[in-house]
Amino acid sequence: MQPSNRNTATESQTRIIIMEKQSYCSDFSRDQIDQYDEFLDEIYDEICVGGLTFSPSDVIFNCDPLAYRIGLDEYIDEQNDE
Repeated sequence: MQPSNRNTATESQTRIIIMEKQSYCSDFSRDQIDQYDEFLDEIYDEICVGGLTFSPSDVIFNCDPLAYRIGLDEYIDEQNDE
């Protein structure tokens, strides 16, 4: 990845996204959500649009929260099976 001066989400924007994820996925712990986000962010590249950079986990959550929740549920089930 090239170093750049692209804008990334501010700390307050990140907190809002985390609060929304916890609210929408209230039957999952914060650790489970964080682990799933780390998993998504490791396997997919950052998304850059119009000079802004977004994490894959935030893009999936904000574009399709239901798909994010289903993926989170499947991820946790796989982790519990191991």
